[in-house]
Amino acid sequence: MKFGLFYEICVPKPWTPEKEATIVRNVVEQVRHAEAHGFDYIWLTEHHFLQEFAHCSAPEVLLGALSQVTTRMRLGHGVVLTPPKYNHPARVAERIAMLDILSNGRVELGTGRSVSPTELEGFEINAEESRDMWLEGTQAVVKLLTQEEVGFKGKYVNIPPRTVVPRCIQKPHPPMWLAGTSPDSARRAAEAGLGILFFASGVAPEQLDDKVNLYRKLVKNATPVAGFVNNQLAGFTTGLCGEDDAETKKIGSEAAHWYALRGMRYTRWPKDQPPPRTYEYTLQGMWEGEKHLLAGGPQSLIDSGGIMVGDPASCTKIVQRFQDVGVDQLIIHMQAGGIPHKKIMDSIRIFGKNVIPKFQKTAAGAKK
Repeated sequence: MKFGLFYEICVPKPWTPEKEATIVRNVVEQVRHAEAHGFDYIWLTEHHFLQEFAHCSAPEVLLGALSQVTTRMRLGHGVVLTPPKYNHPARVAERIAMLDILSNGRVELGTGRSVSPTELEGFEINAEESRDMWLEGTQAVVKLLTQEEVGFKGKYVNIPPRTVVPRCIQKPHPPMWLAGTSPDSARRAAEAGLGILFFASGVAPEQLDDKVNLYRKLVKNATPVAGFVNNQLAGFTTGLCGEDDAETKKIGSEAAHWYALRGMRYTRWPKDQPPPRTYEYTLQGMWEGEKHLLAGGPQSLIDSGGIMVGDPASCTKIVQRFQDVGVDQLIIHMQAGGIPHKKIMDSIRIFGKNVIPKFQKTAAGAKK
């Protein structure tokens, strides 16, 4: 199993003049540190307007910087929002190709549409049509990355024949993924030959079991939207690894609780409105889920196995559960809430030294 780090770039209040800038610069140091300690991937997701929760509105810029301070890690743009009102397909293709050149062919391209009304409405996107927009935008990006003199006529974007420059190093294009949480997401990813990023916060590993089985079954007969089938599944957890089990569980679970609550509040829709079409699975029970999370507190996330916090032995148990489910990669969000930079650096080192080697015999570059 491979391991990745994930960043929304949380910047909790209170804000000071230098806080946001310091945290962004800390991310660069953390990622460089992670490569030295055996992590295989870094994933940055695209979000807009989500104060405190996610200040990662231009991940392609940060990934460009990270391409210059790493040499081995795969650089995951996970995700690019591909509905054309967020990002014109030509601009996505141009940015991905340039990043692929700068990183010498280490880019992974995740796609998505967002679930947050704050983002959807901010870009004048009709939630009822967002899945169709995602698909059309993704199809256009693939054509622009793989063909020359591409013309594209769709419902949401029209492009006269053009050739995107520069061109990717990876041929026919970087590995492609879809972010989702539902069985339908697993089905769509498998049928389209895309890897699946299960970016679900607070979900125990076993809750992925049916989705993993569905994906593995359907991907065998994929009709790839892209140039090849990227048969990979990635699980997700919020985590913190430290020497002191009790202290690390307290710090990590409180940060994960903060993160989960804010995520729910940004993604929920008004109580008196039914969820938009195609968002029913993700949004069902969101208000009840917040109520249970508030009642259960941080400890409930530990008890459910929905987060990975504690000493190496505690973390190993959760990682083993993900491996037993059958994921190919575990993506860990260590920068949730207001966890201090030093704690994150320590967590990366301790996890890399004591946990990764148990699941990845060739944890390249892991320091002792």
